[in-house]
Amino acid sequence: LQSVFYTDAQTTQDKPEMIRRDSVSRAILKSLQSFDDASDVISVCGTAYPIGEFYVCPVIQLPKATLEDYPGLKKDVTFQDQSVESHFLMRTLKEIAKTATFALAQPDPGRGLSNQSMKSPEEILSAAASSFMHVPGLAAGVQTFHYDLFERFNAISALNYEGKEGNGHLLLVALGNSSLTYDLKLEQPVSFSDERWVRKLLQMASSDMWLIADCERIYGLGRLDSSHNAQDENTFEIVFRGHYKWDLLCNQQILLQSRFGRPTLPKPFLQKEQFFENYLRIFSSSNEANAAHIWKLVIEAAGLNHGCVIVIADDAETEAIRLSNQGSRIEPASMNESLLRRVSSIDGAILLDPQGTCHAVGVILDGLANRNCTPARGARFNSAVRYVGGASNGRLAIVGSDDHTVDMIPQWRQRIERSKLEKMIQTLEESTRSNCHGPQMWLEEHSFYLNQDQCDRVNSALDRIMNEKDTAPSMMSSPINFALIQIWIAVTSLTTTRRVPPLPPPQQTGYPRNTRPQRGRTGASHFPH
Repeated sequence: LQSVFYTDAQTTQDKPEMIRRDSVSRAILKSLQSFDDASDVISVCGTAYPIGEFYVCPVIQLPKATLEDYPGLKKDVTFQDQSVESHFLMRTLKEIAKTATFALAQPDPGRGLSNQSMKSPEEILSAAASSFMHVPGLAAGVQTFHYDLFERFNAISALNYEGKEGNGHLLLVALGNSSLTYDLKLEQPVSFSDERWVRKLLQMASSDMWLIADCERIYGLGRLDSSHNAQDENTFEIVFRGHYKWDLLCNQQILLQSRFGRPTLPKPFLQKEQFFENYLRIFSSSNEANAAHIWKLVIEAAGLNHGCVIVIADDAETEAIRLSNQGSRIEPASMNESLLRRVSSIDGAILLDPQGTCHAVGVILDGLANRNCTPARGARFNSAVRYVGGASNGRLAIVGSDDHTVDMIPQWRQRIERSKLEKMIQTLEESTRSNCHGPQMWLEEHSFYLNQDQCDRVNSALDRIMNEKDTAPSMMSSPINFALIQIWIAVTSLTTTRRVPPLPPPQQTGYPRNTRPQRGRTGASHFPH
């Protein structure tokens, strides 16, 4: 900002205050770094805003483990020499922080239980998605783009062509990419603004022949040749999955999903270690080789473009006989990836024993409804829940969906060593207000494993810490609420330097400014929300 000059007199007058606010925000973020490192969290700051005699800065904190559950780009993305957030979850947190800053600029900020000027959660998500959809163009090296791609792709996915829903693939890529080859090239590129024409062209695209586009126009049909290096992260795929549904992918990783105009993150994929632990606990007579064989089938199920159910049961052979009128009983055969692709193309479950031997296909599962059934999921998921839940023998179901996610039923909690649990309790008992956050967060996350005596010890330690004399600004004024997102206010005192008149409410667009932080005191208290 110090090197930026404005022709508008009011903006020039506001510039020192803008620099001050940005510097305060950066100083607060820097001061939180040691806490973030010790507590395994990530802090996101909004822009500081003057309230009375203080600058107030909204801060959102997210456990690093939560961020790691969702894919993002590994390379740095920049715009005009400024870093651009290339992870949708982080982009959303920044949008929340920006909205909180906007609320601070309103009359009587924080007064009352609601604020009509605040964005709704849907508006925040849509704004974050619109901003995030600039990332493909920036990462691909596209020179210019003006469209809101999030809204454009929503509009295109909502259109039918001759009664058919949109199912096709579009590649966002810089036209100068040397790996790009055309099978069909248009004489006149088609603009994204001509949504019906784009939808018509989409009918020609498939998973092995994409519509080729930059961030404004479609140029033809083509593909990437063998010289393409996926690690460059400079090509992005838009996969249309039916009416009003599409995904943004890079290197086969889903970065963003849109369902009926609402942006979402993909469900974290089942971890291999978690699957192995679950499998070997349910089937105690099995071994790691069997688990590894079934894991290959899980990976294959996740890659299918249609849903499927794989049921592994100790009593698979007798169950195949019992359910022979509800499926196709077969001679025992070892299941492999190729065979799975074939038999999963028909309705019904695939019934295996723990060694991976198939005894029946196309099985209609039975069982009684239980508390784990949910109307939020489809018949495939709920039938697996009913079947597994009503069994006395060991059973495990893998439910694959057409959006390439899988569910494991049941999903047992991971084992925790008693010695590690006891060590974390002792660490909390020896902690003070300045260093209690790490063990407290860990114990809250693993509270399921605590017995009554351990709960009493943890609560006693927290009571003692809470009653300590507050000799320094603390991040804890009550037992921490371990939701995924914790919002705090970091407050820094105004200096005696004369301040210009208050700025108008901050704009809802733009990237963080890169200015040098100024000195200032920092502290923290809870942010009311």
